Amino acid sequence: EVEITVVELRQLAVDIAKHLVAGFPPPALRAALDTVTAADGLIVVTPVFNASYSGLFKSFFDVVERGALEGTPVIVAATGGTARHSLALEHAVRPLLA
Repeated sequence: EVEITVVELRQLAVDIAKHLVAGFPPPALRAALDTVTAADGLIVVTPVFNASYSGLFKSFFDVVERGALEGTPVIVAATGGTARHSLALEHAVRPLLA
C-alpha cells in the first residue's frame, strides 16, 4: 500500500521566510518538514528559473535539517520552457539534494 502526501511550498512561503529569520519553524512548516523527512521516498518538482530551481524550492530545502534525507530515494523533476531546461536537474537540483 502506498500513501502519497503532496507538500505545496507556495502555501508555506511566509513560514519558510519566518523560519529563515527566526530559526524556529511555524507549526505548518514543522508539519511539512516532518512529512518530508519521514518519507520513504520523495518526488520533488520545481519550475526552472534562470537555469536553476526556484528560490522557494531552495529555501525549503535550506531549512531541512542537514542529513535528514540521507538514504532517502529521490526522483527529481522540473518544468521549463524548453528541453534544455532539463539540464537544470543535473546542474542544480541533484547537488542540492545530495
